[in-house]
Order: sequence, then structure tokens, then C-alpha cells
Amino acid sequence: MSDDDAFARKFAELGEQFRAELPARLAEIRAHLAAGEFDEVRAIAHRLAGRGGTFGAPGITSAGRAVEEADAAALPAAVAALAAVIGG
Repeated sequence: MSDDDAFARKFAELGEQFRAELPARLAEIRAHLAAGEFDEVRAIAHRLAGRGGTFGAPGITSAGRAVEEADAAALPAAVAALAAVIGG
């Protein structure tokens, strides 16, 4: 197996792991939102936005950025939109 093949396989595995962890990350976001911990909500959304870009999920990137940029009043709707993209 070439280095390129090994890299591609590892990258694919990481992408699968990212997708498998989405429900847990969404649950974390919702828990922090309910607790009024908006900085935590935005931090997790920031990481999701970046990873979405890395792993070819532009919808997650866009929705994650919207959460990251939302003010407190708009945060619940932005989280709901992110959840819709994730499928949760």
C-alpha cells in the first residue's frame, strides 16, 4: 500500500469518526445552551465548522458558523438549524 493510499484510508476513517460523533456533539451543544453556557456552545460549533470543512460537510460548516456568530437571542434558532443539518 502506498503512502497516498494509507493517508486516504486514515482520512476516510477520521471522516467516519467525525460523522459518528455528531450526535454527541449536538447533545453537548444543547446541554450548554440549556445551561446558558453560550461560550461553550460557540466553541463546539467553531470546532464543528472547521471539521465540516475538512471532511467535506459544507452544510455543517455553514450552520456551525451561524451558531458561532449568533447573539444570545438568535442562538436557539441557530442551534436548531445546525441540528437539522446534522439530522438530530
